[in-house]
Amino acid sequence: MGSSVLRSNREIKSDGSTNFKFNLPVLTIGGTKDGLFRITRVAESYFHGSMNVNINQKDMFPVVAVEGLSHA
Repeated sequence: MGSSVLRSNREIKSDGSTNFKFNLPVLTIGGTKDGLFRITRVAESYFHGSMNVNINQKDMFPVVAVEGLSHA
């Protein structure tokens, strides 16, 4: 809770795509005003889970950023 899929649970394949080391779907939700789970980490999660994800894992790791949401 309060985090994203850890970096240690993903790898970059030879074709440059991100491959997660497990096949369980994970939804990441982050807020723009969260001082602990910063929006830059949410953006990194979005890149790896939505934009750069391996085609075999498409739509398994969605990321949502909520405007004005804090950690609490």
